[in-house]
Amino acid sequence: MVRPGRADAGAPLVRRRPRRTHPDHAADRGGARAELHGHRADARVPAHARDHAARQPPHAPAVRPRPVGSFRCRVDRLVPPLDVNPLAIDPQARAVMDYLASLKLPAFDQIPAAEARRLYRETRVALRPAVPDLPVVRDLPAGAVPVRLYRPADGVRPAFIFFHGGGWVVGDLDTHDTVCRQIARESNTVVIAVDYRLAPEHRFPAAADDAWTATTWVAAHAAELGIDPQRIAVGGDSAGGGLAAVVALQARDSRQLRLALQVLIYPVMDLRAASDSYSRFAEGYSLTRAGMQWYIAQYAPTPEATNDWRASPSLAPWVHGVAPAIIIASELDPLVDEGAAFARRLQGARVPVDYQVMPAMIHGFLTMGGKVDAANEAISVMATALRAL
Repeated sequence: MVRPGRADAGAPLVRRRPRRTHPDHAADRGGARAELHGHRADARVPAHARDHAARQPPHAPAVRPRPVGSFRCRVDRLVPPLDVNPLAIDPQARAVMDYLASLKLPAFDQIPAAEARRLYRETRVALRPAVPDLPVVRDLPAGAVPVRLYRPADGVRPAFIFFHGGGWVVGDLDTHDTVCRQIARESNTVVIAVDYRLAPEHRFPAAADDAWTATTWVAAHAAELGIDPQRIAVGGDSAGGGLAAVVALQARDSRQLRLALQVLIYPVMDLRAASDSYSRFAEGYSLTRAGMQWYIAQYAPTPEATNDWRASPSLAPWVHGVAPAIIIASELDPLVDEGAAFARRLQGARVPVDYQVMPAMIHGFLTMGGKVDAANEAISVMATALRAL
């Protein structure tokens, strides 16, 4: 079993994953796939600047998923920005975008939050794969925060505390139920999903507070939950990925627990929304710049909130000593630069990090596993890492 180790200074940043070029590629998983190779950037990040969040890389390259138990990855070799056009979108992701467009749903900023949550829930159900059976799935109170526990088998096991995405406004235990079941079954790990409070009814720092409350509750009740307290990981997608990063930073400074791993799926890391990818992918790739700015305004409407590191974990004063990280980004996503910048900062701080980008993929793919293969591939990456704890 490969354990997390020091970042390997000799390892390349990424190897491009093969791009999908046919809508029916799912039926040809066993076939040979051509590999695309990126061009090495001429410049390297100076050693004295590697732990500066402000040094954001150019457009992140695609990554070939690989066993991630080693968490070894360089993040200072980058591929130049691509000239993206709608034809570059993964065919399965394009089909999902076309399906959602055919529903003619109202924009979330034009309807009440409760209606937006209902519509989001219904579309996630339509896009999910078959729901896996598990021996134990039960709802619990983690103090004042509702959680749902997924147990794949008896015995003491690692735990993965999961925070769902949805821009802090939509999403709940049900929207990501299938994802959590898949992770639990494939990793043989107890998964605990957190139903944190949502904006705009509950603005920052409500979600961050609930994430920390639930995490410390799990650690304090590890014995009765059948969890190994030395093997607790956190993770999430989008807004939930940002919450997981915040929890990992808090855990580093806490004497209550020590996390084994953080898994950040296309995470929201900087609510100032100023990275270059916000301009490159402002329109046409599922999540838009305007949409992301609306989500941010619901959760953290003031400069004081957006500049707080518990809302924008990229702004944390220092990142040394946090749990090893896996960061999985979408290539065609306003948030892609944030994940790449955070990966570089972690590596500069000698935090083991495995940074991967799903090529030609849009934001939000994790809950599209019934239609998009990349969702199930990302879950397999997570499961591999969790089994190695």
